[in-house]
Amino acid sequence: MEVALTRARFMELLGADRVGKDECEQLFMTGLFSLLDVIMRVPLADALKPVHVPETVSSALLARQGPWLPYLRIAEALEEGQVDVVEEAGADIGLSIDEINRRQIEAILWVQASGEGPDEPVGEAD
Repeated sequence: MEVALTRARFMELLGADRVGKDECEQLFMTGLFSLLDVIMRVPLADALKPVHVPETVSSALLARQGPWLPYLRIAEALEEGQVDVVEEAGADIGLSIDEINRRQIEAILWVQASGEGPDEPVGEAD
């Protein structure tokens, strides 16, 4: 689940300076749901059936097309170490490899920070 959250936040950050708030939410959703098949162990189309997602999200996930596909390609390629694909897809949306790497680090730190909790169980007193 941590990988899906990281991918979701990363895609949202990639769009932060390029698209509006609603579109950033769609990018987050695209990243999160892009691993739903792995998490649920069913084909992605089946995993998405009970969930209403915008057309741009389902288009990127199921048809591998649409405005969110370059963002998804960057996330997937980065995870697989395919630098040439990262650079190509980054150029498609106007991002350098340095900007992409910065946003990836931000996403990782965000997920780590959101996973931090109290060291002691709730209700325990010193």
